[in-house]
Amino acid sequence: MRRIVAIALASLCLSLPAAAQERECSNQNGEYDPALSADWKNQLAASDPTAMTAISGVWRHQFDKTADGYVEVQVQRFFPDGLFEYQSRVCFGIGNDCKDREGHGIFTAHDEGGGIFVAVNYSDDTHAYSCIGFTVRLDGTDQFSTDSGVWTRVR
Repeated sequence: MRRIVAIALASLCLSLPAAAQERECSNQNGEYDPALSADWKNQLAASDPTAMTAISGVWRHQFDKTADGYVEVQVQRFFPDGLFEYQSRVCFGIGNDCKDREGHGIFTAHDEGGGIFVAVNYSDDTHAYSCIGFTVRLDGTDQFSTDSGVWTRVR
């Protein structure tokens, strides 16, 4: 299934006009961002298959934002070939007022001396070509930590 999606994405990219192919990253307003796009190209050039394999898998994290009135559980899937998927469930207050989101895209990773820098270019129902980056610190177990907390490998 992932192979079919990858082939479909590659075919789509080849059929897009050159201006659309250059749209690597957008800003918070959904507009093309040349600085983010240049950084994305740099991240792609620095891509390291060993680092990508190290973080490949399914990772889960719970963001406890009860002080802000919600809790979020997020699952991220990193595939060795660079594909990325995520699912998120945000629940507000006490009860069942929850919202589900999911997205997909591509990622790259490289060693950053003391960690692995991961760059993700993803789209979902509220973002198109959104580029983010974070440093992962693997601890030798089925966990890694980022500035947002500890993530646990579930597969």
